[in-house]
Amino acid sequence: MKFIFTSDLHGNTSLYQELKMLIDSSGDIDYLFLGGDLFAHTGQLKDQINFIDSYLKDFLKEISIKTLFIPGNIDWPGAIHTINKLPNEYGIREIHSNGIPLENNMILAGYPFVPPGPLHRKDFELRDLKTDKHTPIPDSYVTNKIGTRKYIKTNYFDNKKSIEEDLQHIHAQCKILITHSPPWSKHLDLCYANKHIGSKAIRNKIQELMPDLSLHGHVHESPNITGKWYEKIGNTISINIGSDQNNLHAVVGEINNNGMITKLIHTVYGNLPIDI
Repeated sequence: MKFIFTSDLHGNTSLYQELKMLIDSSGDIDYLFLGGDLFAHTGQLKDQINFIDSYLKDFLKEISIKTLFIPGNIDWPGAIHTINKLPNEYGIREIHSNGIPLENNMILAGYPFVPPGPLHRKDFELRDLKTDKHTPIPDSYVTNKIGTRKYIKTNYFDNKKSIEEDLQHIHAQCKILITHSPPWSKHLDLCYANKHIGSKAIRNKIQELMPDLSLHGHVHESPNITGKWYEKIGNTISINIGSDQNNLHAVVGEINNNGMITKLIHTVYGNLPIDI
């Protein structure tokens, strides 16, 4: 099985075109995995709907491969709803926590939520651990599939499940886990403020399930700051793909018929040594 993983394209058509060229030049790609933040940051749902209609649908038809994705915190639920309503000819499907079977019954599972951040829209945010408390910033809101805003109260997060609790639904046999947030880690979640902002709950889940591979995005700058785009968590190879608006950050991966990862090549940082 041969796949490409990327994340945080943020509606940048230049990056999408680079991705198309990578697909064309890589040969016989079975799957494209997208790790969230497909769209540009915007205060209006209509901007992301317009991107789907004016660009993304044509892109999906042109690449013509199975595309599996999770949302990111920048993506509006209404835009995700619109993607999920696209006819089968577009070849795109959302990955949920209960998993999707790939070749050789390999299970791919996905999870979009991130720990609370500085943005006002909180559609894909939850407090991380069950014991955490979090008060949202003033004027925070969530939206529905038509983009209507509902401003939230100070106890909003404390009254919802945490990421830790939500991750109980991840398929127990998943071999590839895609989450928008990276796990709390040494190399994968360091932001410009020199803080680790990944999810402790996601790290704990990786250590529990021990998938062969976990794929992440969200903290664009971390690989550049730490000098590492991969880290071993137990026996799991965990990757933060990174992102910038000038160069496509993507990984081309191969998994053999025995389920072993045989190749992981980053478009910016090069080969991953499989014996890490």
